[in-house]
Amino acid sequence: MTPETALVASGVLAAIGVVSAFYSWKNCSNKKTSATTPEIPCDHDELNAIFFATVEAIVLIDNRGIMRKFNPAAEKMFGYSQDEVIGKNVSMLMPSPHKDAHDSYIAIFKERRMPKVIGTTRELAAIRKNGESFPIDLSVSEKLSDSRQFFVGVIRDITDRKEREIELVKLATTDSLTQACNRRYFIELFRQSFEHAKACSKPISLVWFDMDKFQSVNETYGHAMGDRIISEFVVMCRKRMPENANIGRMEGKGFALFLPGISRDKALILANQIHSDLSDKKFMVGTVAVHVKCSCGVTTLKAEDIDWDELFMRVHRSIWYSKENGGHKVIFE
Repeated sequence: MTPETALVASGVLAAIGVVSAFYSWKNCSNKKTSATTPEIPCDHDELNAIFFATVEAIVLIDNRGIMRKFNPAAEKMFGYSQDEVIGKNVSMLMPSPHKDAHDSYIAIFKERRMPKVIGTTRELAAIRKNGESFPIDLSVSEKLSDSRQFFVGVIRDITDRKEREIELVKLATTDSLTQACNRRYFIELFRQSFEHAKACSKPISLVWFDMDKFQSVNETYGHAMGDRIISEFVVMCRKRMPENANIGRMEGKGFALFLPGISRDKALILANQIHSDLSDKKFMVGTVAVHVKCSCGVTTLKAEDIDWDELFMRVHRSIWYSKENGGHKVIFE
């Protein structure tokens, strides 16, 4: 458990404890204490103040799913006032499919005592008054008060945490300059796609582009110009790529595309189109037009291929052959 997760868990548990005490205070006051058990004071006003002041959103529902308590933090989170929700089904705070299934969850719990969420913390989606869906941590506990059954939901908006997680995934999988997949992530995606294609006897093609004499562009016009060319090249590729294709930056000036479901002829057409797009493009530096060319290797899955890297080796040989013979060629192997 990370420190952040532990902090969230401790906050949720504390809030549940407050609500549990809040709805059992009168039971406590009516009980006789034994000689060995010290009396625990129950201050309704104090617990009530904590309930309404806590930063955790807390919602109390009865065993029909009807909301009975809705604290100020919940009002702020969902955009409803307490008057707007009390007496209504808690499913109004949920998007589908949970919204449609919520009453059945309660019925199953009451019938079988097999809770799906009781006593746990789960990541779910909730919905605000304005229709905006957002991620939450939800902890639910069951409480009895005067023989009546209630459920206490403690809710934490985890939008910021999920955005940080998405950003971390992006940093781990994406080339920061071009927004293409980085090498490691591209290889992982290609390996999975290769294995699926081989298992299902479906085609998959690999296309590799490597800029010709690109070092001279960096030396003559600067690395900022080189970065611009590389970024625009990825945009060119995306305009031509089918939706299920992926592009990765494999090295400084080398890019690969894998094309699930695409056989030799279509892969060659696509490779030649992108090759021509780059050749025809004028990258302007002031009044100077810079032209960039590339070598391209194309291959497709063969029946005898065992590992994904066999396709990599073939396109590398094609790139080498092009560069050894003047560059600016599309070679299929």
